[in-house]
Amino acid sequence: MNKYDELDVICSQILNESDLIIDDEIYERLIKEKVVSSISSKNDFKSLKIFSLDQIYLSAISPLLHDIGFEIIDELSYKLKRKNTLIYIARFNFNLENSNIVKKSQINIENIITNSLLDESIVNSKVFSLVYKENFSMQKIKLIRALIEYLSQAL
Repeated sequence: MNKYDELDVICSQILNESDLIIDDEIYERLIKEKVVSSISSKNDFKSLKIFSLDQIYLSAISPLLHDIGFEIIDELSYKLKRKNTLIYIARFNFNLENSNIVKKSQINIENIITNSLLDESIVNSKVFSLVYKENFSMQKIKLIRALIEYLSQAL
């Protein structure tokens, strides 16, 4: 076995076939929105992929995921080319106590992650855990944060 065969074996253990495919819907959204988050599940094992046209550093993503309430098992960053477009992908695997919660709030979680990474004015906070636990939308999160700010100023 030469060194390239060994590299193929190592890479096959890290990446699987689904990691090398960007489906048409995600690609079209990515071209329009610049960042797309997608939660997938296989046998109750949840992972999140963040697709972006510009590289997003782990230091920007991890605090957001922790504030939402995810316990990250591992992370893998890589890039692929599709139609001459370089796409950055970060895949996170989670340790979840109850995967049904994610199923229920998946759309809001994906929206919060995408919006937070696109809009620097959105500040991460522990209030994001309400997206995961209570299926809050971005609108509800903003309302709760405004109430907290108001109460803080009133006191």
